[in-house]
Amino acid sequence: MEIKEKLDAFYTAAIEAAKSKGDAVVNEYTKIYEESISEYEKQKRKEYESIRLGRDAEIRHEINREVSERILLLKKEYHEETIKKKEQLFACVSKKLAEYKKTEEYRECLARKIRTAFEIAKGEAVTVYLDASDASLKETVEAETGCELTISETDFMGGIRAVIRSKNMLIDESFLSRLAEEKASYGV
Repeated sequence: MEIKEKLDAFYTAAIEAAKSKGDAVVNEYTKIYEESISEYEKQKRKEYESIRLGRDAEIRHEINREVSERILLLKKEYHEETIKKKEQLFACVSKKLAEYKKTEEYRECLARKIRTAFEIAKGEAVTVYLDASDASLKETVEAETGCELTISETDFMGGIRAVIRSKNMLIDESFLSRLAEEKASYGV
């Protein structure tokens, strides 16, 4: 072989060896680069997911806070409205009681309550009090029951109060106490 051919063969072999070595280096760098890119993408996905979850948690927290505030506001409004309705109810009841006190049934009710007080006393002395607003009914009820009645200085909205001193007993059949019991049962 001549020198030129030898040089061409050497050149070709050197180029192929360099090309092969270069391809190997490029393949190795490509592989390292792809692994590096893959690892970087995984890390960035994790960071993004972490940030997204954090933001989701912040948004949920904010929504829950707003919902809680709204619930508290609605409960407050409901409570205020309930109190208002209960007050209206008892104002209506008081008005109905005032109307009832003008009826014949009310006078009969007073007489029944007085008789019941005397039955409870079983012959003991009883002081029966009428509300001051019922003073006009005093004579009629006294005649009907045969009992002397006392007009109370304390307003109790109607009904009677009876005291049996020997038994140290108060019979409270007043509308004021009944209304107070009902208000208590309604939480007013």
